Formats: sequence, structure tokens, C-alpha cells
Amino acid sequence: MPPLETSLLALLGPNRLLCSPDALLAWECDGFTVHRSRPRAVVLPESTAEVQAVLRLLHTAKVPFVPRGAGTCLSGGPTAGGDAVIVDLARMRKVLQI
Repeated sequence: MPPLETSLLALLGPNRLLCSPDALLAWECDGFTVHRSRPRAVVLPESTAEVQAVLRLLHTAKVPFVPRGAGTCLSGGPTAGGDAVIVDLARMRKVLQI
């Protein structure tokens, strides 16, 4: 496993880092299925602190990222290139403050 993925695994654990080709199929596209591109990895943070830590790691490694919600967009916007990591925010469901 490459060093970045090893660091993400240590940060989030095995259930919240996806990097095998089969696991990444669902993140190749959003609701707009014409344009597909498999990302390098998908991370599933559950808190603001985890998002911050993930983005620090990605920034340090100079790896691009794409934030993603539920994947229902029909524009192809949250589709990542092969070197990018998708930061899937669907598990962040609490409103902390308005």
C-alpha cells in the first residue's frame, strides 16, 4: 500500500478508506453516468476534525481531492480523476450550529 493510503488507513481505519478497484466502482461517477473516472481512493470521514486531518495529509502529499455528498448530482461535478481522492461527506449528518 502506498504511503498516503497507509496514513489515511491509520487515521480512519479500514472501514472508512476505500482503495481497491472493486470498492471504487460506485465513486466513478455521480448521477450523471456518462462521464466516469475511477479515483485513487475514497475516504469516509465522520467529523470536522477527520476532514481537517485528511485534507492536511492530502495537501502535504500534493494530492488533489474532490468533496462529494450523496452522489445524486447530474452534472458530473464530483467526479475525480485517477490521481484524486474523493472525500465523501455523506456520513456527516449532524447540524452543529446555525
